[in-house]
Amino acid sequence: MKNRIGIVTNDLKNQDKYELFLSLSQECNISLITTSSELGLYSNISKIYNISTERLFKDKIGSLIYLFSSICNSITDTQFPKRNLYRKNRFIVNQLHFIKLALSRINLLPSYSKFIETLYKNDLRNEKVLAECDIFIFDSLLINVEDFHSLLGRVSSMNSKILIADVYSWDNVHYSSMTYFADYYFLWNKELKSRLIHDHPALIQKEFRYTGVQYMNYLTSLKPNKKYCTDYILYAAVFCDDILGECEILLVLDLADKIRRALPNIKLYFRPYPSVDRSFYYRLYDHPGIEVKEYGVHSRRYENNSEVIRTECNKQEKMDLIYNAKAFISTGSTFTLEAAYLSTPIIQLDLEDGEGYQSKIFERLHISDHIIKTLFLYEYPNVVRSTSELLFALEGILNERTKENYLQYGARLKEFVNLKKKPDNRERYIRILKDIAGDGT
Repeated sequence: MKNRIGIVTNDLKNQDKYELFLSLSQECNISLITTSSELGLYSNISKIYNISTERLFKDKIGSLIYLFSSICNSITDTQFPKRNLYRKNRFIVNQLHFIKLALSRINLLPSYSKFIETLYKNDLRNEKVLAECDIFIFDSLLINVEDFHSLLGRVSSMNSKILIADVYSWDNVHYSSMTYFADYYFLWNKELKSRLIHDHPALIQKEFRYTGVQYMNYLTSLKPNKKYCTDYILYAAVFCDDILGECEILLVLDLADKIRRALPNIKLYFRPYPSVDRSFYYRLYDHPGIEVKEYGVHSRRYENNSEVIRTECNKQEKMDLIYNAKAFISTGSTFTLEAAYLSTPIIQLDLEDGEGYQSKIFERLHISDHIIKTLFLYEYPNVVRSTSELLFALEGILNERTKENYLQYGARLKEFVNLKKKPDNRERYIRILKDIAGDGT
């Protein structure tokens, strides 16, 4: 008898997750568990369960519960006052944060996970679905999606079920809310575990398995083509909100102007953020030194179709775009890790002392914590702290005699990505899951 596994997700247009689902379905008895009526890639899947989205509390009460839960050591929580650029009554909110911080340090506030675990442990609305699966796999950040609280909170109290939190992307560990009640946590590697434990000490006694990155398997299955005639530098957008998106546009325009003056034969290729409409970037389209690289198709996601997002359709084009770039300028996009794997030289922006829009971007992002501090990459020449340093690094990369000095940074990141060809990361994921599940009998 095959293991009965439920994949819990609303990300139904993600090609990588869908391919993993299909691979698992060949080895196990797989069900899709979702709250979305738009099934996307999964429309032909036979075993689909739409679970109840009715909540015990209205959204505002849920937000209050979250507000009065303890903080962890994540960047989002510890740097909250510095990052809090949007709220009205910012001063009051920040003072409340300091009170919350003090209460958390003396363990007087429960975690958000503990609230969910306690509130929903006796919730019986999804018992039929629970009876169909023995193992439940979900993205570790789904704790932030209230529609799944009923299911996850209930499973957490059932000793007969196994709950697996998939820490899907490299930056998940830096977010404030993480599920603490799963039985296993799937991570890329041991380096990510040390960061996760630092940010979330409550997880120190949990079981961890290292599955490698799952959404970059195309890097091992495809081969890059050298095909672009234009010399270009690539930048991928990292912000989707209006305030920081506007700051990012100003940064890109500034970079394009300076690159054009110093290196007139080189263009800046700009990759838009997936969920931002092209009209938002109208000033970039008019700039003679910038080429906006559109991609994929637009589609809607989430159960209320609240977000329009580009869906990647051609991974070969993405690979070739990164591979053929003279350099990739990084402010934290996962393109950084893909560029590292393809040996495209990386320039890592760390403009924390910048003025105006630069200051806003790098106070909010804390990219030095996300990549540089996590992997101890301060001393590499790729890490630049001003646009003048950036131009110096570009000249070094374009010079064949000094280019090698800038490739070690990417080599270190490539180790962190840890993509394997045989067995590939998808095979490793399946093997680890079957080991946890046993023989299914």
